[in-house]
Amino acid sequence: ERPRPPQVKVRTEGEIELTFWVSPNGIVDRVIPIMKGDSELERIAIQYLRQWRFAPLPKDQPQVEQWGTIPIKFKLQ
Repeated sequence: ERPRPPQVKVRTEGEIELTFWVSPNGIVDRVIPIMKGDSELERIAIQYLRQWRFAPLPKDQPQVEQWGTIPIKFKLQ
């Protein structure tokens, strides 16, 4: 489940790349920016990604944390 992207007014376009970890129950546990930019955009991108929900791991699978990397782009409108 991915909520609608936040509608924010930005002064400059930018891209924030985030590494995130998902717990076995599908909740985003940790988020770290790996390609930094404007600190306000980083904060917004991290808050947005923490709202995402993934399918929980099946009970017959090892219950381990998983991770990924994703870019979040901000554009002027």
